[in-house]
Amino acid sequence: MNGFEEQVQKNPQLASEHLYRAIDAVKDLALYIERADDGEIQGKMLEITNRMGLEGETLIQQTVLEKGLRFNPRYLNDTILYYSQNGIDDPNTLGTNFKATHPL
Repeated sequence: MNGFEEQVQKNPQLASEHLYRAIDAVKDLALYIERADDGEIQGKMLEITNRMGLEGETLIQQTVLEKGLRFNPRYLNDTILYYSQNGIDDPNTLGTNFKATHPL
Protein backbone atom coordinates (compact mmCIF):
# COMPACT_ATOMS: atom_id res chain seq x y z
CA MET A 1 0.00 0.00 0.00
CA ASN A 2 2.98 2.32 0.40
CA GLY A 3 3.51 2.28 -3.36
CA PHE A 4 -0.15 3.10 -3.88
CA GLU A 5 -0.04 6.07 -1.51
CA GLU A 6 3.13 7.42 -3.13
CA GLN A 7 1.79 7.15 -6.69
CA VAL A 8 -1.92 7.99 -6.44
CA GLN A 9 -1.40 11.68 -7.31
CA LYS A 10 1.65 11.26 -9.57
CA ASN A 11 0.80 8.17 -11.62
CA PRO A 12 -2.73 6.79 -11.14
CA GLN A 13 -2.09 3.80 -13.42
CA LEU A 14 0.91 2.69 -11.35
CA ALA A 15 -1.08 3.35 -8.16
CA SER A 16 -3.81 1.00 -9.39
CA GLU A 17 -1.22 -1.73 -10.02
CA HIS A 18 0.06 -1.34 -6.43
CA LEU A 19 -3.50 -1.39 -5.11
CA TYR A 20 -4.41 -4.59 -6.95
CA ARG A 21 -1.18 -6.30 -5.83
CA ALA A 22 -1.96 -5.42 -2.21
CA ILE A 23 -5.51 -6.74 -2.56
CA ASP A 24 -4.24 -9.96 -4.13
CA ALA A 25 -1.73 -10.38 -1.29
CA VAL A 26 -4.49 -10.14 1.33
CA LYS A 27 -6.65 -12.60 -0.62
CA ASP A 28 -3.72 -15.02 -0.87
CA LEU A 29 -3.09 -14.68 2.85
CA ALA A 30 -6.71 -15.64 3.55
CA LEU A 31 -6.20 -18.91 1.65
CA TYR A 32 -3.57 -20.13 4.13
CA ILE A 33 -5.60 -19.71 7.31
CA GLU A 34 -5.99 -23.07 9.06
CA ARG A 35 -8.32 -22.60 11.99
CA ALA A 36 -11.71 -23.97 12.95
CA ASP A 37 -13.31 -20.59 12.22
CA ASP A 38 -11.32 -19.97 9.03
CA GLY A 39 -14.49 -19.39 6.98
CA GLU A 40 -15.46 -16.49 9.18
CA ILE A 41 -11.96 -15.01 9.05
CA GLN A 42 -11.77 -15.45 5.29
CA GLY A 43 -15.11 -13.68 4.95
CA LYS A 44 -13.83 -10.74 6.99
CA MET A 45 -10.68 -10.58 4.91
CA LEU A 46 -12.77 -10.55 1.73
CA GLU A 47 -14.75 -7.63 3.15
CA ILE A 48 -11.45 -5.85 3.85
CA THR A 49 -10.21 -6.39 0.29
CA ASN A 50 -13.48 -5.09 -1.15
CA ARG A 51 -13.24 -1.99 1.01
CA MET A 52 -9.59 -1.51 0.01
CA GLY A 53 -10.65 -1.72 -3.63
CA LEU A 54 -13.54 0.72 -3.31
CA GLU A 55 -11.63 3.30 -1.29
CA GLY A 56 -8.45 3.00 -3.36
CA GLU A 57 -10.29 3.28 -6.66
CA THR A 58 -12.24 6.26 -5.36
CA LEU A 59 -8.95 8.09 -4.72
CA ILE A 60 -7.65 7.11 -8.15
CA GLN A 61 -10.92 8.15 -9.82
CA GLN A 62 -10.72 11.60 -8.21
CA THR A 63 -7.16 12.04 -9.51
CA VAL A 64 -7.89 10.92 -13.06
CA LEU A 65 -10.92 13.21 -13.26
CA GLU A 66 -8.79 16.16 -12.18
CA LYS A 67 -6.16 15.27 -14.77
CA GLY A 68 -8.60 14.29 -17.53
CA LEU A 69 -7.25 10.73 -17.76
CA ARG A 70 -9.06 7.45 -18.30
CA PHE A 71 -9.36 4.78 -15.62
CA ASN A 72 -11.22 1.46 -15.76
CA PRO A 73 -12.04 0.46 -12.18
CA ARG A 74 -12.74 -3.10 -11.06
CA TYR A 75 -14.53 -2.39 -7.80
CA LEU A 76 -16.37 0.85 -8.62
CA ASN A 77 -17.86 -0.34 -11.91
CA ASP A 78 -21.28 -1.15 -10.50
CA THR A 79 -21.42 1.36 -7.67
CA ILE A 80 -20.95 4.94 -8.92
CA LEU A 81 -21.84 6.00 -12.43
CA TYR A 82 -21.73 9.79 -12.49
CA TYR A 83 -18.85 12.08 -11.55
CA SER A 84 -17.97 15.71 -11.96
CA GLN A 85 -14.89 17.66 -10.99
CA ASN A 86 -16.60 18.54 -7.71
CA GLY A 87 -17.81 15.04 -6.87
CA ILE A 88 -20.85 12.98 -7.73
CA ASP A 89 -23.51 14.67 -9.87
CA ASP A 90 -27.18 13.90 -9.99
CA PRO A 91 -27.65 12.57 -13.56
CA ASN A 92 -30.96 14.48 -13.77
CA THR A 93 -29.24 17.84 -13.23
CA LEU A 94 -26.05 17.58 -15.27
CA GLY A 95 -23.81 20.60 -15.25
CA THR A 96 -21.08 21.75 -17.62
CA ASN A 97 -18.43 19.80 -15.68
CA PHE A 98 -20.25 16.49 -16.10
CA LYS A 99 -18.20 13.44 -16.99
CA ALA A 100 -19.75 9.98 -17.06
CA THR A 101 -18.06 6.66 -16.59
CA HIS A 102 -19.81 3.47 -17.49
CA PRO A 103 -18.79 -0.16 -17.20
CA LEU A 104 -17.24 -1.35 -20.42
